[in-house]
Amino acid sequence: CVKAGNMMQISICLYFMIMIQLSLSANMQIFLSPNDPLWKTYLTYNDAVKLHREEKYKEAETLYRDVIAQKEDLWEAHNNLGNVLSSMKRENEALQVYLHGMERTKYKEDLREIHASFLNNIGHQKLMKAGNNFQKLREAKEYFVLATSSDPNQVDARFNTGNIESKLGFTNRALRIFLDILSSNPYHVSTWLEIGNLYFKANDYEMAERYHRKAAYGMDNSAYKNRE
Repeated sequence: CVKAGNMMQISICLYFMIMIQLSLSANMQIFLSPNDPLWKTYLTYNDAVKLHREEKYKEAETLYRDVIAQKEDLWEAHNNLGNVLSSMKRENEALQVYLHGMERTKYKEDLREIHASFLNNIGHQKLMKAGNNFQKLREAKEYFVLATSSDPNQVDARFNTGNIESKLGFTNRALRIFLDILSSNPYHVSTWLEIGNLYFKANDYEMAERYHRKAAYGMDNSAYKNRE
């Protein structure tokens, strides 16, 4: 959709992209010694991650379920299972996986990061069904806020909170959240895009162009791709 050299087209095309961040564990593979009793289980997990990255969701689902059957407390596998179910439009099943993971990981200090991922992904499911219903948007926001509380470095939850603030009409709040993300994650392309969208909706096309150019450049340059 992006056409270099025509900024108004860039602004319009990027403005209509829906940017919502789902927390993934798919980029995290596990490495152990072959002498570890769970060696084969983790090999299966890594195979599932590979299939997940390749968007072979049905095959990845099968392997994630195999891993969970062998090691029920490997919460990254639960999280990724929810994600592949969501990718296959099986949202209700995905939500049940996330809710189970959220309940089983809460109040555990060493699981704060994965707990935050479950919370973010529950919020994501709620947001997908919220439309423009303010009550449902606020309900989704509560999960993103809880995710950020559990893990302040949960960029996806912070980003999604900014998106909801924007949808609720709190532009200044959204802008503050997005700028705060960029202060610690300057290569977060989705945030550049959403700031541009805020300016675009405010009819400030010069600022929208500035931020959309950064986003468009980032989409084509690996140095600016989102870092997880």
